Amino acid sequence: MKRFGLLFSLFFVLNCFASEKLTIFHYNDFHAANLPYKLIKSEKTVGGSAELYGLYLQEKAKTQNSIFLNAGDDFQGSPVSAITKGKSQIEILKVLKPDAFTLGNHEFDYGKDILQSYFENLNFPVLSANIWDKTKGKLFAPNPYTILERGNLKIGIIGLMAEDLSTLVVRKNIEGLTVLPIVETAKKYIEELKKQGVEFVVVLSHAGFEEDKRLAKEVPEIDVIIGGHSHTTIEIPQVVNGVIICQAGSQGRFLGKLDLEIENAKIVWHKGILIENEVGKISVDTVVVQKVSEFESLVSAELDQTIAKLETDWLKNWNAESNLGNWETDAIRKKFGCDVAFMNSGGLRKDLPKGEIKIRDFWEINPFGNTFVEFKILGEDLSKLVEFLTSGKSEEFMQVSGLFFDGKKLEVSEKPLVSNQTYTVFTNNYVTDHFYQYFGLSPEKFEFKNTEILDRDVFIEIARQEKVINSKVEGRIREK
Repeated sequence: MKRFGLLFSLFFVLNCFASEKLTIFHYNDFHAANLPYKLIKSEKTVGGSAELYGLYLQEKAKTQNSIFLNAGDDFQGSPVSAITKGKSQIEILKVLKPDAFTLGNHEFDYGKDILQSYFENLNFPVLSANIWDKTKGKLFAPNPYTILERGNLKIGIIGLMAEDLSTLVVRKNIEGLTVLPIVETAKKYIEELKKQGVEFVVVLSHAGFEEDKRLAKEVPEIDVIIGGHSHTTIEIPQVVNGVIICQAGSQGRFLGKLDLEIENAKIVWHKGILIENEVGKISVDTVVVQKVSEFESLVSAELDQTIAKLETDWLKNWNAESNLGNWETDAIRKKFGCDVAFMNSGGLRKDLPKGEIKIRDFWEINPFGNTFVEFKILGEDLSKLVEFLTSGKSEEFMQVSGLFFDGKKLEVSEKPLVSNQTYTVFTNNYVTDHFYQYFGLSPEKFEFKNTEILDRDVFIEIARQEKVINSKVEGRIREK
């Protein structure tokens, strides 16, 4: 009996200190890339909803305990998402059934009311702990967190949104909403989770890599941050203040896989990789194939019409002038006959390899359905605007046509700027909605006239006219 008691005690002690294994599968910023796409440099075909889910199922079968997480921005990026106002993505997510999905800023692109209407009858948890609805006095999302059990481990997953949401969307789409500070919110819900016996905390963040690092420094009680928003391809997980941070690029090119060994609710070993979702190397999930096909059938065959030929690859650049940005801003001036045209670099969402240009391509390059806005500006104010742009203070790099500035000489339409002359400028409604952040000038000084003409419609029209396109980077505005 004594020997039995000793063995039982030993078993009990060993069991208490036995390690748990957990695998976190994750992806983020999918942007409705339901169909596979070709990479320009490698010419590999990657992505696709059915392919990504097939890859997940294939890898999940190799694991003991796992969870499947989506870090937001599933909406916006393809014609089918725009036409269905995100419903296509919700229905596909119902098939994928992630264990948690946190809201991204692009989930609000069709307005908060449309988004909220999708919260009913879901079979997966939608999280966001820091989006507060001032009109209703409660959180906007259905849940701030969810609790999962895998093996003997109780896991709390908290959803968090970027604090600068108001600068990331058209303001009317989030009217009545405010975003609470991520650090204080994380601390609040970690405390709440601990009271419910949660030993392991994952933050599912749509705040970007830099904010995730800040969060890790200030809240070391977090075990893992699965991130999104900045489209960062983190091939090897970053460890900041003991917190593991992961992010898997964008558009379904990669499935993130984080293997963990946990003892007494503490990580004692980890290994993270990104698995490329390359078409032809994965067995696709047939149920998702059917769902994707169902929604793609709603998109008119007209979108696959070839309208022009591209002689050089169009490459977007969110931090500098791009040949794609040059062509689009030139197209705006060609359409409206204005002196200057601006496009925010972040509004250009897709590279395009040389060859055929189809109508669909413009839906994917310019997916937001922005409209063009006209305003008048004096030369002296235009000079201040350019100074702001070249100081690096602007919200993001602006693509431009009609301006040339090399640090000394400033020209408008190939003529020296005249201080007391009035110039006509066109840009999109997203930029004018955040006018000060982009141009450093008070919007009260200007009268904005919204043409209600969609950006992609103009680009399709000009591409049809030109037929053959060869755009280059020219050094139009050089930062100081």
